[in-house]
Amino acid sequence: MSVRLVAQTAIFAVALSPVLVEPASWRLAAMLFCMLLTVATSLLQLRAEKQDRFTPRLAYPVVLSAGVTILVAGAANGGLASPFMMMCPTLMVVSTLNPAMRSAVPLLALLISGTWVLAMLHVRGLLGLPIVLGGPAAPAFPTRFAVTSAVLATGFLVAGTLVSLRMRRASQDALQQVSQAREETLALYADQRQVLASVLGELAHEVKNPMASIKGLAALMAKDQSGKNAERMEVLRGEVDRMQAAVEDLLNFSRPLSPLSQKQVDLGGICASVARLHEGMLSAKSLKVAVPPEGGALARCDPRKVKQVMVNLLQNAIDASPPGETIEIQITPRDAGQLAVSVLDRGKGLDPHVAAHLFQPGTTTKPRGSGLGLTIARTMALQQGGELAVASREGGGCSATLVLPREGVESPLAA
Repeated sequence: MSVRLVAQTAIFAVALSPVLVEPASWRLAAMLFCMLLTVATSLLQLRAEKQDRFTPRLAYPVVLSAGVTILVAGAANGGLASPFMMMCPTLMVVSTLNPAMRSAVPLLALLISGTWVLAMLHVRGLLGLPIVLGGPAAPAFPTRFAVTSAVLATGFLVAGTLVSLRMRRASQDALQQVSQAREETLALYADQRQVLASVLGELAHEVKNPMASIKGLAALMAKDQSGKNAERMEVLRGEVDRMQAAVEDLLNFSRPLSPLSQKQVDLGGICASVARLHEGMLSAKSLKVAVPPEGGALARCDPRKVKQVMVNLLQNAIDASPPGETIEIQITPRDAGQLAVSVLDRGKGLDPHVAAHLFQPGTTTKPRGSGLGLTIARTMALQQGGELAVASREGGGCSATLVLPREGVESPLAA
């Protein structure tokens, strides 16, 4: 819209040059009227679109004013011989493809009637090319020439309207087919995901209890063992812990999201709490974590779910970081009343082949990962009106960012 406004002003500025030295002052007045009308309607449309208030009703005066502008500018620059008249079919095509398609009917009537009025003015010697363009001020066109020009112009207008209507119908049919195919694909995906979640839930429930029994028996047997046997029992218990974590991920993925329990939360405090939970893992890899100060960033959210997301992000950063590095947790304000909590590491970075499918179930770069952690974490972020993004970090490593609104939201995923 801004570019069109500038372009229209430039076109009319060029069109003004032939009439500046014209003895007939009405030509200059007509061109100035066209410029003011074009600028006014363009500013009106620009303002309405910025406020998302450009309705079909508002499109009527905009389209009709464009038709009036072309006819008046054409009359000031030579009538049917004016280059401005070549814009009439183009205007018909644009108006027909416009959301306010019904405005094409009065516009077509306006342009056709205006064309015949110009032809009558030519026949009576009241209209002609400006002197600067090589014609006398008011040459009398032969009646046959004027009628032929008006008939051809009318034919071009009608043909342009019919062609654009056909284009509009074809584009609407294609869009409807694409939309229908998209809805069918989404419905099929939703059904498949529901079946998958149900199967995973049943499988996880069936495996969870035997895992707890195996872990308990391993703990009892480890008391009576020593040496190599004790080490093997410890490995067995560790593997059971890992399997239980995978089963818990499957259960979180398969069960419906619980409703939000929002309250005013200090995000710095959550980050510090998550860091304390991972002191053992950090120490084992000789890693450090830099957390933001507490009390400086408040947001209304579900603290339990935000903490679960942050646990997942910090664990991923610990797994990716080489020994001796420092993991940074930063909180930065954003526009539109949002806060961004970023977990920054200096690992290998994000694999480009994995980036496009990072939040899809089953996608993982860990040898023993379930591929559900980020999927669940992003779902929890979306539930609270936020977002979760992971990207490569300049200088190496990854940046995982959780964006949350400062004020609580009523998300459609909350129920």
